[in-house]
Amino acid sequence: MTIDGWLRETTDKFTASSIDSARLDALLLLEHVLQTTRATLLAHPEMALPATTLVKLDSTREQRLGGIPIAYIVNKKEFYGRDYLVNEHVLIPRPETENMIDMVKALNYEAPRVADIGTGSGCIAITLALEIPHSKVTATDVSKDALKIAELNAKTLGARVTFTISDLFTGFSGKKFDIICANLPYVPDGIITSTEITKEPATALFSGSDGLDHYRGLFRGVNALLHKPTYVLTESLESQHGEIEVLANNAGYGLTKTSILVQLYTLS
Repeated sequence: MTIDGWLRETTDKFTASSIDSARLDALLLLEHVLQTTRATLLAHPEMALPATTLVKLDSTREQRLGGIPIAYIVNKKEFYGRDYLVNEHVLIPRPETENMIDMVKALNYEAPRVADIGTGSGCIAITLALEIPHSKVTATDVSKDALKIAELNAKTLGARVTFTISDLFTGFSGKKFDIICANLPYVPDGIITSTEITKEPATALFSGSDGLDHYRGLFRGVNALLHKPTYVLTESLESQHGEIEVLANNAGYGLTKTSILVQLYTLS
């Protein structure tokens, strides 16, 4: 079978399985298994695929048809123009989260002290460390496995970030931060929006019956800090924004800006 033949066959199978990005996913699998660029693939559609390569390609195709997210199969996901290592221990970075980076950059701090709470793959912390070179970024997560991935991403991308295992603000009472970023779990328990969501770590997705348990804990923790940060940024469903604003208000913060799923709160 040729590259073009496998691409067409796989695109058809993905389309039949209601995978929206059928052709793109097929191309990503070809790039991953053949370890080559998309330009090379498209320039040589007639190239014959060896039997051993076909076995590998078909295996990845079956994974995708089984609902495994493409990012977990190829072990990477782009965020803010950089590739991040991802696996089943971390949430896959979402494009909407890039709004959080833009909001922080717009604050025009030259050397902000930033805490990324619940860092996962490290994409927020690492991006801020690279985009704001004089920043001092601390990233936390309750998962040791997630922190290993985040630390590896920081090393690969050359970012200086301090990583620490922590459940929200455990051990942070005396530390000073200008900005807190929190992309915490916010999916209500039992809400399954796709097969793919069942493949991501549940601890990074679900947060009680209304999806807000982690944010209640976040703002309780912020309110208890000896030195409150000037800004707190959160990500959640739009339908949750009103309730999170109430939590923020109770901790002394007012809503400054909203961009899709991300909200910026300022200390009143």
